Amino acid sequence: MKRISRSLLLTIAFVIVFALVWSKVRIWISISVTLFQAMFIFGAAVFILFLLMDHFVNRD
Repeated sequence: MKRISRSLLLTIAFVIVFALVWSKVRIWISISVTLFQAMFIFGAAVFILFLLMDHFVNRD
């Protein structure tokens, strides 16, 4: 099976997390989160999704 490059997987993970977050933008719940905290949560979600996809797609 052909290995998928890690940069492609990272891009896919970023797009998936961005799409999930963007779909919920219309529903606003007032939570006090700074920009740094929001970026950390988004980055952690992208990183976790990337690791999961890398594990399941590039099995050795």
